[in-house]
Amino acid sequence: MNDTIEIPPEFSKAIGIERDFVIASRGAPASLLIKNILFGIGWIFFLIFLFQVKHPLLYIDEIFLKIFVWSILLILTIAAIYSPYDCMRLLIDKQVYFASTPQKIHMFVRGKITSIDWKDVLSVIVDGNDKKGDVVLHCKDPFPQKSILPAPKYCNLVIYEIEGAQRIGEICKRRMEEHKNH
Repeated sequence: MNDTIEIPPEFSKAIGIERDFVIASRGAPASLLIKNILFGIGWIFFLIFLFQVKHPLLYIDEIFLKIFVWSILLILTIAAIYSPYDCMRLLIDKQVYFASTPQKIHMFVRGKITSIDWKDVLSVIVDGNDKKGDVVLHCKDPFPQKSILPAPKYCNLVIYEIEGAQRIGEICKRRMEEHKNH
């Protein structure tokens, strides 16, 4: 389907020749990036305001209140520093590769390959139109954690902002139905 994109050689070797589609997606939607930028700017302005207003609070004699005020300011400062870092991470991690083969769907992120059997995919949701959209695969967790409760774990595998989302969703649904009885 879309083999014109250049994929990393180790991912190409892992998925083999027989594939339904290979797509490159963003690591997170652009709307999340914008929200993080606005959040970081908001926190920075809030911190500037607090540093301007809290000046009288620094001269409190109560040691408990002084420690409390400084700990709150430290937490807010860490949040303000983390937000731009998170935005940069979202910009750098913009390439996530997905490939569908007859047996599995493969995901390649930062040199790590994750494969999920089609029999573990429970549902496929397409959000968008044929030109652009998101495909959400609801599946059993490929990384089961040891837990006290024996309940099965589930996760969503989201392919963000891809072209031809309806067509890719139909391919995923067809593969899911083929492996439902196995």
